[in-house]
Amino acid sequence: MKRLFLFLLLLTAGLASAQKQTAPLPQGNFFAFTPQLAKNTLLVSRFPSGWTIPTSRPFIMGFGVPFTSSAAENARRLTNAGFTHLERDIIVDRLNLPISKRYRMLHDADAKGAAQAWAASMPDSDPRKVHVAAYGNNRAVTSDDGSIYFEIGRRTYLAGRGNGLGMVGFDIETFADPTSPERMELFTRQANLGLFQGIVDAGDNAKIFQYGGSLANIVSYIKNRQDGDIYMRYSGSEWFGSSGNFEINANPVVTYYRTHGAFVGRDQYARRTFDDRSLWQKNSDGSIKLDESGKPKLVVMNYPTDRVTNFGVQSIVYSYEPLYWLQMWYEEMEKILCDWRWLCNTPIAYDGNQTPGTMPYPKGTVDIRPGLEGIRLCGWYRDETEAESMGNPDKGGEGEYDPATGNNRPLNPRSTRFQVFMRSLLYHGNIIWSDKAYYNMTQGAAYSQIEGGSLVAKRALALGQFEMMIAGNYQAKNFPVLFELMDQNKIEFIIPKRFIWKGNVDVGDREIDKPIVWLMKEQNGRRVFGTWVYPCQDVNNPAHDRDITAWIELDNGTKSGSWTLRCKNRDTAYDAWTIPAGFEQAKPENWRFQFTNLLGQKFTWTGSYNVPFYGLNPTPPAPITRTVIN
Repeated sequence: MKRLFLFLLLLTAGLASAQKQTAPLPQGNFFAFTPQLAKNTLLVSRFPSGWTIPTSRPFIMGFGVPFTSSAAENARRLTNAGFTHLERDIIVDRLNLPISKRYRMLHDADAKGAAQAWAASMPDSDPRKVHVAAYGNNRAVTSDDGSIYFEIGRRTYLAGRGNGLGMVGFDIETFADPTSPERMELFTRQANLGLFQGIVDAGDNAKIFQYGGSLANIVSYIKNRQDGDIYMRYSGSEWFGSSGNFEINANPVVTYYRTHGAFVGRDQYARRTFDDRSLWQKNSDGSIKLDESGKPKLVVMNYPTDRVTNFGVQSIVYSYEPLYWLQMWYEEMEKILCDWRWLCNTPIAYDGNQTPGTMPYPKGTVDIRPGLEGIRLCGWYRDETEAESMGNPDKGGEGEYDPATGNNRPLNPRSTRFQVFMRSLLYHGNIIWSDKAYYNMTQGAAYSQIEGGSLVAKRALALGQFEMMIAGNYQAKNFPVLFELMDQNKIEFIIPKRFIWKGNVDVGDREIDKPIVWLMKEQNGRRVFGTWVYPCQDVNNPAHDRDITAWIELDNGTKSGSWTLRCKNRDTAYDAWTIPAGFEQAKPENWRFQFTNLLGQKFTWTGSYNVPFYGLNPTPPAPITRTVIN
């Protein structure tokens, strides 16, 4: 533990110099972080204090945490763990948080309560009362008068704000049966607008951190297999206008988002898990088995007997979960890519043509879509798998789901850290949430609560998962200058491969062929920030260690030296470095990336997934020696 803490301190102290190195460390700023196995225990003291916590990148703690007898230890949620906002009154009150650091998610249950209170105060002669009471009683939307639902939203905020909020969200999911889709949409839109009015009426400066309102629709392999690649054409439903395309003034709610700088996003939970065993079926010599067509064979688990272990907890695993878990890494990145595709000024009227060079490519913050300058991207992440029925193709696609543990399986530490890292790096704000963590816990102690008039013992929780999430956020925040450059609209994206391309079934686009790589370059400058990871490799198997070799080749043929980006143990790497003088104007397509997969097949890409590399694999230039420069 002391060695880890010392490493983190040294890492923090070396951030400024690391930004001025001629080459990245092979695994960048990755640091080993052993999962903490004690139950009902959260050790944020494992992280150092004094590191830069960017206020422009909210990191919200939206779950119950165990308190200790030490006020200093409790306060480390903000100094060591890197949270900028906390939720739940008991946390806020114990830490005496300023309003600017308070967050609250209001729910349709809060709206229902506000409607009940309003209806009780209304005279029977008011014709609106029957409709207000209908929603207050069972969430029925019985009127087409939007002003009623506007007022419910306004009252919901005023009743739920407490002493004031720095950030607020509004989650409306449940309606009485049968409520038409049109009235659901009417209520949601008007209640949100009313909530916004409540912020104004209260005189608060609360920013919207919304659950919903996503720029991009949900991404999955199945839907990305379709010709036309609909997830690069269709936005989130809130932004889908009457023209049939994305519209920045699609409705009054998105207009408010635009003009008030809202954080918009979706749940994006991690619903799959695995552990550190190999994903591949193996031959006796350790090589990967291939099917008759030469396709590598993934492991198939024995459902319902097999188990995986994460954070000291054994969980059931579904037959094809190794496949779905591997795909989850790429879905995560495609979601991020699609969000930026809409935030950036890429073609709206894309016709779905799959021809190389025509797929919309987000250029980066140098090219934000006019009118969306105030929009911020955000995501939600939870600590355990939410119920998902996983199809078994051996049984005709039949779903598998274990009702006893489906929601309670801890996530894999490596994919958890990866996902939170990527969101902290490429989104403007994130919330870590749980519907399991308890309201008023004591560190390391068993927890009970009153249910149905009786004291009920609750299961122990593996809260080490949250520490792994914090590790991902901490790693992503190591170079705060990146966020300054992003917000100054000075960052260009370098994305060599689409993360999902027609289901990733063709050679060159299979997961085994393409590690995840995303670089960000300062426009007209020399600073570069990059992240890389190879999810399908084995853990603790040197034969699976792989290097990505990167370099720049300008249009006139001038080449830089090369850089080594090492992929090891499914660990997510991140670093910043300075490219040589003379390469300031390098475009994404001037970059080269070369990689040899686990089957010995070599591939070369440019830095733009829209510009294929043609010809034989070239010999990379000599490596650049890593030195610190002024």
